[in-house]
Amino acid sequence: MPRQICRGKQGEGNTKTPTSPLDSVDNLRRAIPDKRHENSQQRKTLSSAISGIFTYMLEKENT
Repeated sequence: MPRQICRGKQGEGNTKTPTSPLDSVDNLRRAIPDKRHENSQQRKTLSSAISGIFTYMLEKENT
């Protein structure tokens, strides 16, 4: 969906984009930092740390 550019009188330099409700929702979504990615990254780090501890303990028991 291409956006139109509303031009004011010549020399005003007005380049307002018409905002639909959906556009403002998109802008709000962009303004709110996405925490889900951060949480999944922490979860990955935690699970890899736990699995590392378990493999270390298993190797220690086997030797």
